[in-house]
Amino acid sequence: MTDEEKISELRKWRKTYRRLNKDFEKIESALGSCADWPLWETVWKGFEAYTDTLSRLIGDNDKWLDWFCYENDMGAKGYEAGHGDNVRPIKTLDDLLDLIGRRDDQNTGDTEGVRQL
Repeated sequence: MTDEEKISELRKWRKTYRRLNKDFEKIESALGSCADWPLWETVWKGFEAYTDTLSRLIGDNDKWLDWFCYENDMGAKGYEAGHGDNVRPIKTLDDLLDLIGRRDDQNTGDTEGVRQL
C-alpha cells in the first residue's frame, strides 16, 4: 500500500469516526445516554474492528491509531509522541503516518524506546 493509499484510508477512517460521534450525539440529546445500549456497543465494537484491520493494513504494529483516535482526539489535543528522542506533536493524519512509518520496514513493532508525552 502506498503512502497516498494509506492517507486515503486514514481519511475514510477519521470521517467514519466523526460521523458515528455526531450521530450518537444526536441520539443522546434526544434520548439521554445510550452508552449501555446493545446497539451502541455493537457499533463501537465494529469501529474498533475497523481500526484494528486498518492498523494491520498500514503497518501500525504499535496501536497508534487507537491512541490517535481516543487519547489524542483525532489529533485535536496535539499530544506528543515518537520514537527515542524524535518526539513531536501529532496533530494530523500525515503526522500520524510519519509516526507509524511511511515504509513498512520502518515499523517493526518494537516499542522499546517509544515515548508518548
